[in-house]
Amino acid sequence: MTFLSNIFFLKEIDYFHTHADLNPLLHTWSLAVEEQFYIVYPIFLALLFRKAPRFLVHALIAAGLLSLALVLNSVASDPKYAFYLFPMRAWELLIGALASLAFARTEVSPPRALYSGLSMVGFAAILLSYAIVDETRLSSGLYALPACLGAALVILFTKPGMMVHRILTTRWIVLIGLISYSAYLWHQPLISFYRHAFPDDTVGVAVCAFLTFPIAWLTWQFVEQPFRKRTPGVPARRVLTSSFAALSLFAVLGLALTADTGWERRYSPDEQRILRSFVDADDYVPTRFDALKGRQFNAEGNLPKVLIVGDSYGQDLVNALYETGMDRDFDLSTYHIPGRCGNLMIDDLDKYRNRENREECARLPGYEDPELQARLHEADQVWLVSSWSPWTAPLLPKSLEALSASTDAEIVVFGRKHFGDRLTYRVFADGIDALVGKRRVPDDPSAVSLQMSETIPKLAEYVDLQRLLCGGYETCTNADSSGSPLTFDGTHLTPAGARYMGDLLKPYLVTQLQAEHHPVKEMPRP
Repeated sequence: MTFLSNIFFLKEIDYFHTHADLNPLLHTWSLAVEEQFYIVYPIFLALLFRKAPRFLVHALIAAGLLSLALVLNSVASDPKYAFYLFPMRAWELLIGALASLAFARTEVSPPRALYSGLSMVGFAAILLSYAIVDETRLSSGLYALPACLGAALVILFTKPGMMVHRILTTRWIVLIGLISYSAYLWHQPLISFYRHAFPDDTVGVAVCAFLTFPIAWLTWQFVEQPFRKRTPGVPARRVLTSSFAALSLFAVLGLALTADTGWERRYSPDEQRILRSFVDADDYVPTRFDALKGRQFNAEGNLPKVLIVGDSYGQDLVNALYETGMDRDFDLSTYHIPGRCGNLMIDDLDKYRNRENREECARLPGYEDPELQARLHEADQVWLVSSWSPWTAPLLPKSLEALSASTDAEIVVFGRKHFGDRLTYRVFADGIDALVGKRRVPDDPSAVSLQMSETIPKLAEYVDLQRLLCGGYETCTNADSSGSPLTFDGTHLTPAGARYMGDLLKPYLVTQLQAEHHPVKEMPRP
């Protein structure tokens, strides 16, 4: 109703998260961007017509290029902004605006061979976009260019009798075009609600996708058409009044559910306590780690100087220290290296990274950062804590060799941890046990933890967090002795989880790492 859902989802949901598509209204972000354009563009156009009509096309091109520059810059700094926000999407819509101006000036008797060729090029560019755009490139402006420019070429140069015209005027394609808006509105909630009810049923998801089209046709026939065209016997006032009443009803319902915090009273007090651990929990994770970033050690202090290098798993470790009072036992400093970039001191690291992360990671200094180099020379101990992955774990021995040559500090490697998938959407189907009961650890984290337990202890001090927290590598329970969840997403710790891990680590960290190096023959167990 307010055309601001893209702003809401920017703040609340990472579109690129594996389970973001379970939100039934996530797709409305694009409708919000579209409506924002429809509000701003006419005002912009009216001002140009009044003040500088000769420069209309130039102004639209300049605005489009500015928007494209914004999205290319935002892709590097924060893909969510590039994906969700109107200024970064305006260039796509401005291509259509420029096409409409050019369309009004097309020749009466165009050169048919040239137009047919350009039409085919545009159609091929649209098809090409299906091949080059995937979930890793959704926010990158350049990858959207073929589809946008292709659509403009098809609009401008496709004429009756041409091959593209014959394809696009096929009866079933015309029908899909007519109901496409309704289909877009229906597909997300249908599939999302079904996946909440039946999270493991893929066949039903395909059935829901198919059912989108007949439901869309009904909506187009009995909602869209009467609203857009005057229907005999149905006054326009009645259509508008009914639409306003329906919108008001949904608004009141939404406000009521928000005021009642999602009707949480349908759960028992214990279930509510567990569910609250999964709400806004990620705001807790980075705060303490970030406060210690680049912190200089106390040169006159007697506490062990510990440099923690890692990602959000390092943030969890810092929280575990603070929750159990161990922060007073160490002089702490932190340095952040995203797990997707690799917490590794290796030459030509870029060639090992996933393609979608190379551009972002290339801008981060990593172990070449002079600030990190300074802390490495000052530290008594360097703790490496990351979400080790199938590509980083095999490279870790080589990295440890290089790191050992660059610092006199004792190096301690903390393994990764995984409590099994803990997804709130499964509560509808599986009950609260889906969040706290025993779950299977996914194959990749399990294999990485097992591999590291066999290779890293030969090279450095090693803390096997997976075995420490779960007792093994295949399954894990997500609850402490009081039933409080240890993690809110399967990997990152709640405050209760940080206390739990800190209590288990304390005998090792305080007793052995404060003393001189001694091999650890047996890790503490829960």
